Amino acid sequence: MREATIKFDLDTGWRDVKRLASENRTLLTAIAGIFIFVPFAAALILLPSIAEIPQPPEGADMATVSKAMSAFYAETWWMLVILLAIITIGQLAMLALVERKPSPTVGEAIGVAGKALFPALLTLFMQSLGVQLVMALVAGAAALLGLGALAFFGLLAAFVLGWYLSARFSLILPIMAAEGQLNPIAVLGTSWRRTSGNGGRLLAFYVLVAIALAICGLVALMLTAVVLALFGQTVAQSGGVIVSAALIAIAVVIFTLVLAAAHRQLLRLERGRNPEA
Repeated sequence: MREATIKFDLDTGWRDVKRLASENRTLLTAIAGIFIFVPFAAALILLPSIAEIPQPPEGADMATVSKAMSAFYAETWWMLVILLAIITIGQLAMLALVERKPSPTVGEAIGVAGKALFPALLTLFMQSLGVQLVMALVAGAAALLGLGALAFFGLLAAFVLGWYLSARFSLILPIMAAEGQLNPIAVLGTSWRRTSGNGGRLLAFYVLVAIALAICGLVALMLTAVVLALFGQTVAQSGGVIVSAALIAIAVVIFTLVLAAAHRQLLRLERGRNPEA
């Protein structure tokens, strides 16, 4: 009975995020600057189209949308892969920094990240592939019934299920960085087991943080765009790149700390249920 009552607490999670940010501000800033801000600023300068996700005309069919997205990825895939690898190293380093005891130096945290990079990318790929397969099966089953309304709700259900499954597997990076597990199957199993009974709460936690970050980011972009526009087009473009990269870096740091907070709390709950573990 006790196990059924123990749940992930969103308020505790957010307090942990703020505490981790306060205690590790300087070192997190250094890692974020190296692995997030600089790479994104360089990407936006070298390949501006990476920030221009195609917007199909109103009423466009799926074939048109698919064609536009295929063209976008054909042009930008190589940069997206590079950014994914660099950001993953940065996240792993930050997670090692805030979760490992005794606390490692920045160099040691980056070393942990380098060792875990390829297993982490493989595990994330497996997780993404599995989630997308489940979503495709749910959406496809609804579409085969041939009813427009049902197909719509089937697609909606597929997205919600995909988000839920992603929440259940969201501890991949913290488990690898903090606990040193590098076996993809073992890591996926650990994340699934540890988030059992808390998938909905985790998803709500992540969605609330994502909404807050999106709103703050949009407001910051609009305000800075107005200010930079006063200094001419060149300054506006250069400043826009810097602001965008900085906002992305801040968002990645915050969400990485969110993952760390979720991992720490769920690990505490697991140890509370199994004191001998």
